[in-house]
Amino acid sequence: MEMVSVPEDATKKAKEVASISNKQEYDYTDKYTSMIKVYWDDTDMVSISGSIVNGEKEGAFTTYHKSGKVKEEENYIDGKLEGSWVGYDENGYVSIKQTFYQGFRVGKYLTYENGNLKHEINFATIDLVKSDKNKLGKQEGKEFWYNENGGISIEENWSNNKREGQYICYDENGEIKSVDVYYYGCKQQTY
Repeated sequence: MEMVSVPEDATKKAKEVASISNKQEYDYTDKYTSMIKVYWDDTDMVSISGSIVNGEKEGAFTTYHKSGKVKEEENYIDGKLEGSWVGYDENGYVSIKQTFYQGFRVGKYLTYENGNLKHEINFATIDLVKSDKNKLGKQEGKEFWYNENGGISIEENWSNNKREGQYICYDENGEIKSVDVYYYGCKQQTY
């Protein structure tokens, strides 16, 4: 097997990613690319796996709980998060779903508890971001909080990362408890 000379920045980035453990493996396929595996201390259980290319995370990256179950699945292009990102709890239930574009959150950000939807936040969509780069990573549209029965407990609207319009709180029966009105992120009225 041929020894590969690895640039210092690629090794440094790989070690930054792997800094949580003393046990690490690097498989340099060429002088710019390495597959990395990081293990939980004192075990043979993988905690992180992925690729480093030219000193940046590239492609699929997976992190694991100590149990060996998947904790997070994410994808990188040129060191920036891109596409679907999914987080899982210790029981294997999806806990977070989100999408990234050029390192910024876009579209729906969803959180779950024991498989039940708890929170939904909308960020600018990819189409909107492509036409207006200033919208990258900003909340746009409805945000919902859900109660234990799956009903909406809070409903609010966002525009350009600021509350805009009605902020509505509901009781367990779906009846409106209160309504606040926001304009450019500032509360204007409560009824």
